[in-house]
Amino acid sequence: HLNYPHDRDTLGATQLILPFRYLVGSSGQVTRIEHFKRLPAGTYFLTLNIQGGSRLLMRSDSTHNWDLETHWPGTSTLTYDVRDTMLTLRGGPLTGPLTFRVIPRGTVDQPTNGARLPSAVMDPEPTIEFAPTGKSIPGNQLLTELIQQGIYWSPGVTSGGDWVLGAVETHRFDDPNSWYLKELRENLLHYLGYLGYDRFEHFGYLYPWNRYPDYGAGGLLNVPPGNAPWDMRALHMNSLWMTTLANYVLATGDVDFLEAKRARWVATNGSEPQPICGGNLSRFDYVLASGDVRLDGQTSQVHHSLGQIFTANVPFTEVRAYLGNPSLMESSMGKMALYRYRGEDPIAETDFTITPNLSREVALPTGSQLPSGSYFLEVTDPTSGSRYFGPGLVWWTETDSDYEGGEATLGPIEGNVMEELKAMFSYVIDHMGVEQAGFPHYPNDPEYNIPNHKSGRHGVSTTTSFWEAAGGGFDFFEAIWFPAACQGMSELSQLIGDSTGAEQYRNLRSTAIEAMSEKFWREFNDGGFTGHRFHACEDWNGVPHDFGFTYYNLEAAVRGVASATQTREILWWLDRGPWSSNGGTTWNKDIYSIWEIAPPFNTRANSTWLNVTGTLPFMEVVTNGGARLDIAARDLQARARHLSIDNAHERNLRILSRYASPDRLTGGRTFDDPGGRGRWQFLGPNKDRLDFEGFREIFPSNGVLASVQPEIYLGFETTHQGLRLQPKIPSVLDSIHFSNIGYWQSLFDFTEEASRETILELEPGTEPKTIEDGVTVGQTFVPSSPFNKVGLQVFVSPFNSKLNNGLRLILEEEEGGDWIALGSNWYNHLEDSQWVWVTVDRTLKAGSNCRLRIVDTHPADGETLLLAFSQSDNFESGAAFQIPVDPSLATRDFALRVELERTELTIETVDNSHRIPFHLIQFRDGEPHAVAPENEADWKVLLEPGQEVFLSATIDPVQEPISIWRVR
Repeated sequence: HLNYPHDRDTLGATQLILPFRYLVGSSGQVTRIEHFKRLPAGTYFLTLNIQGGSRLLMRSDSTHNWDLETHWPGTSTLTYDVRDTMLTLRGGPLTGPLTFRVIPRGTVDQPTNGARLPSAVMDPEPTIEFAPTGKSIPGNQLLTELIQQGIYWSPGVTSGGDWVLGAVETHRFDDPNSWYLKELRENLLHYLGYLGYDRFEHFGYLYPWNRYPDYGAGGLLNVPPGNAPWDMRALHMNSLWMTTLANYVLATGDVDFLEAKRARWVATNGSEPQPICGGNLSRFDYVLASGDVRLDGQTSQVHHSLGQIFTANVPFTEVRAYLGNPSLMESSMGKMALYRYRGEDPIAETDFTITPNLSREVALPTGSQLPSGSYFLEVTDPTSGSRYFGPGLVWWTETDSDYEGGEATLGPIEGNVMEELKAMFSYVIDHMGVEQAGFPHYPNDPEYNIPNHKSGRHGVSTTTSFWEAAGGGFDFFEAIWFPAACQGMSELSQLIGDSTGAEQYRNLRSTAIEAMSEKFWREFNDGGFTGHRFHACEDWNGVPHDFGFTYYNLEAAVRGVASATQTREILWWLDRGPWSSNGGTTWNKDIYSIWEIAPPFNTRANSTWLNVTGTLPFMEVVTNGGARLDIAARDLQARARHLSIDNAHERNLRILSRYASPDRLTGGRTFDDPGGRGRWQFLGPNKDRLDFEGFREIFPSNGVLASVQPEIYLGFETTHQGLRLQPKIPSVLDSIHFSNIGYWQSLFDFTEEASRETILELEPGTEPKTIEDGVTVGQTFVPSSPFNKVGLQVFVSPFNSKLNNGLRLILEEEEGGDWIALGSNWYNHLEDSQWVWVTVDRTLKAGSNCRLRIVDTHPADGETLLLAFSQSDNFESGAAFQIPVDPSLATRDFALRVELERTELTIETVDNSHRIPFHLIQFRDGEPHAVAPENEADWKVLLEPGQEVFLSATIDPVQEPISIWRVR
């Protein structure tokens, strides 16, 4: 471990002897020493999470041969004090002695009985170098460390508002015994309690930030009540939550989550066990989810309420509810009423007040003895409809109850989670402009046309959420999530057997994607570079606003809004387009040169449209030239799905190179304080205030970069039919292995190994040909057997840059005198003597006249790309060629390889303690077949090009797997 005394150069580096490099809690939390090194001296608000065992494994530096496991009985959290030469850990009070266990270094990855951590092995193993320091690290070590740190660096799970997406996507493939997964489930159920009335008294809007209705939307700085008198709804919130909850259920197999029902704490004075329901309370629901004062000045007609239908088995004269007021500043008022049946006149009612920071039982005398039977108890917030912020009255609730004596109510609805999701979806359809446009937008009509709301007029901008959505009457980011929600609801409907509902959701999705493409997909010209992309928004005057929003476009690609063709055009723009820090006055090459690990949020500085944080200088805020690691995740996903695994792997190696930096991505936007502590970004860019968010306190969603690593190589997709796998292996690897990947309450190891059959091989010679700018060059050939992969060998001279040498290839087949494209690919970071490939996801026929040609070259400054000639020049069924024609090539051949690549997939069961019956389903001749397991719990299957399999869990073990699979 080297210690660099300066954050902006490598001078004076010294060997640093560290006792420990990693701290791994029994919860699964992984904390690297770099996290502590970047902090200012003193204590810090983040803690170490050792829940699930009260143990901390301290993994040593390579200078030692031992690790240390400590046991802190009775403690779930450790605090720490950072000093220049010392890190002090504190915990307590303890219920027993603090114990130490010395173990050989590297023999265990997690504490005793801790969650099993994922890992990865690439073969052959690449060596990753961080060029500024010249330090090289084995690629398997680096990829495993990125996965473990990225998923588990945060001590908790942040699930409110937009954060839920990152929480679920980071932890959905966790070890089922992970503390994080259990905590995630509880949080998801809790935050569904923030469903409420919007500020026009329509029910079904999920408030994003608890009791604050306008976070970020005009915005984070709006503290005085009433300071944002316009429609502040985040149109993506309902859809994002539906998308996320579908992902959670489909990945974890927690189908019971959809059936989860609330039970609120209710008791009587009858002679039966009390409370009647809600006794296992764990969370509370706000009676008023968020401020719901009407925006149009009209008097509110409804008050938000919570309720509980309960069954009393004996007579009673008093009913009680356990209520609270978490506020530290003001008392909360409420009204409680008892009904025989919901909708009738009350039997009894009372007003009450709860002082700040207090929870207590609130009693309601009935006036006379009431007989046993079913009743409805309701608690109403009388300030609902007149308060800008929610006032804080809560009802303690069991969020997943087996109580059968009646339903909990939330506003006008009752039922389980699936019913809540349907209410949220109906709200999007009815009140977010879907009927008018096909997708959510801010309608320009008298009911919603509050002055200046949501940037509806040209020149007036407003932002929403932590992504600072671009605003406008039509906001692309907020619309993206509706098609994704349709897909998620369709999958959930299929899962529970509602095929009719699933089809309706799919139809809405198709309509939305078509309408969004027509509205937002536009041509652009950035300093002479032209192409197409989705623009950010359009105001009610029809004026589009586009600053090259990379994140919006990548998210659209991942959520299925962008087609495969559109995605490739988006990626071509990112790989070849320019960026401008001054709004387009001047342009710079290489969009990735700013942050390297990911493109900036936008490629053209925005100082005219976004407000609040959006108008900070370029690179000084995420939403104006900054970046986050989940952008890098979307980038990888889009490339693996719609371009090639070679291209995605090439980008991933650049990500690993950046991760190899001494800062190990441990932090985020900070000032360069005088002592250098706190500035976490090692070396450039050399600006004092930068917003590139790594594994930082407030952005746990950046863990998605780690959790998508198995997905991009194995082709993961969670569906109602099972875990769809379409594994693809980069051409530079023979195999890749992922361990301890969770799916459906079980744990698996996955190995994919390339089985490559050489169809044609022209070995390279020593004389390369320079590929001239603007010239098409390639090789014709006639394959003797079916194939799906063709490659040429490229040289780089002089090979200095290692970063920015790129080219594009197209594989074509002659048909009727025309050349028909079969596939294409491109590279951005070529190395000397590298083979470049086009791989097609289907088996191509033998005997046709084919060609592989290079149509675009992008050499680094001062470097040249060359194509290798074959050792011999007597290949009868093909020849080298160039356009414009070079006659001398007619009798020459380039080095060429033609292969048929199959993939051998091995799945090994690590843990299936729930005894879930799994089956591996493979299509043959269009029909699903169960692959015979190697033993009771392992499978091995050889896949043809583009073939997929499903790891499917049989819900009902009595039925045959194939029939269940077909129904689902």
